[in-house]
Amino acid sequence: MKPRSVSTGSTPVVFDSVFVPLLFGPYAEETGRRLRGCQARNIVEIACGTGATTKALHGALPDAEIWASDLNQRMVDLAVKRVKSHRVHYEVADVLSLPYPHKTFDLAVCNFGFTVFPDKLEAHEEIYRVLKPGGSYLMTTWDCLRRSPAMFAASETLSDFLPAGAPNFLRDVAYAYCDPEVIIRDLANAGFSDVKLETVGLSQILDARVLGEALTLSPPIRCHLDEQPAGTVEAAATALVDALMPWDGKEMAMSAHFATAVR
Repeated sequence: MKPRSVSTGSTPVVFDSVFVPLLFGPYAEETGRRLRGCQARNIVEIACGTGATTKALHGALPDAEIWASDLNQRMVDLAVKRVKSHRVHYEVADVLSLPYPHKTFDLAVCNFGFTVFPDKLEAHEEIYRVLKPGGSYLMTTWDCLRRSPAMFAASETLSDFLPAGAPNFLRDVAYAYCDPEVIIRDLANAGFSDVKLETVGLSQILDARVLGEALTLSPPIRCHLDEQPAGTVEAAATALVDALMPWDGKEMAMSAHFATAVR
């Protein structure tokens, strides 16, 4: 799926039309590949977004019941359109307070949700709570930013346009939960055993203009750009496109961690 041109649109639409096919889709497909043949029959997916991983899970495990949740109702609305099946159930839910009884699921999956969860350990603990004893857990999170060179270039460029002291969303949030030792320690502290972590490199064809423009529409970035003088958003978009041009039309390397554990 090729990212579509985007100049306006709601956050979920921009996310689904640009960031999913470019960044999250390849890892959703890899998740489905890794879980194909798994014996899980009751699956909870946390931070399902617009349903890319939900679709991959359903494709890999068509007989399993999947409960897919996200904090954002508009994301869930798009996920419903992507995967329509009587075996896939959708809910708006907070990972820190999941609406499920203790020891309910055979498998929990969370792809890249930990990039934005405010309390990583508490999120792991809540996922642990809803898994059955012996249940499996798979989560992904981005590797350090420098291992995704195009996104690192975008992050460095973005810093030039942010107000003094404002967080750089790419560097300080999206790619911040990247230390394997920290991830493994958090999973162990949440109660999980047999914790394993593998770093997986994938790639996708980049459209520099589409990604550069989309980054300036992402709310955690746009809210700070809007604090700057008139014209900053347009200047940032132009600079981001220029920074990404070395990868335009080429394979953009990405790197992320797959962590697995058992309750």
